[in-house]
Amino acid sequence: MRTLTLLLALAPFTLFAQTWSHSGQPAQLVQLFTSEGCSSCPPADRYLSKFKGHSGLWEEVIPTAYHVDYWDYIGWKDRFANPAFSQKQRLYRSYGVLGSVYTPGFVVDGQEWKGFFYRSQRKLPLSSAPDAKTLTLVNQNMDYRLRFSDNSEYVATIVWLALDETTEVKRGENRGRTLSTILWC
Repeated sequence: MRTLTLLLALAPFTLFAQTWSHSGQPAQLVQLFTSEGCSSCPPADRYLSKFKGHSGLWEEVIPTAYHVDYWDYIGWKDRFANPAFSQKQRLYRSYGVLGSVYTPGFVVDGQEWKGFFYRSQRKLPLSSAPDAKTLTLVNQNMDYRLRFSDNSEYVATIVWLALDETTEVKRGENRGRTLSTILWC
């Protein structure tokens, strides 16, 4: 009888619990540094948006767009731009990940990727990452808990993504265009 009472008492808290687990080949992280004020960026934004329909979205590939603010001075203030994203790109440059700071700029699995600029090489590079340990994420009423299969210490970074945002650009290099931002953080 005590067990039944305990189960009934816990039932309301577990009705909405969700658990995700992943192990094996880690997903490729595709980071695009972009700006609504950059006339070269819309093709890169469209390229990134193709992953929205990818069958392996989130399990094989994690596409993200970081809108930088250093183009805001040329006539259009990008509403998604964040100085922290520009700083992130500058840090990649200082760590030797990027040869320079530019848009559109891609980083795939921590390495600069220029394949986007060559139509014949637009497929993402093959991942060379070793199989990952098991990662489990439990969501119980918006209380998220991460568990790893080993005892190592990790730092988790949470990135909020928005889907299908559009902007009508009224000034600057992209004046008169409607830009779609599929994935941004």
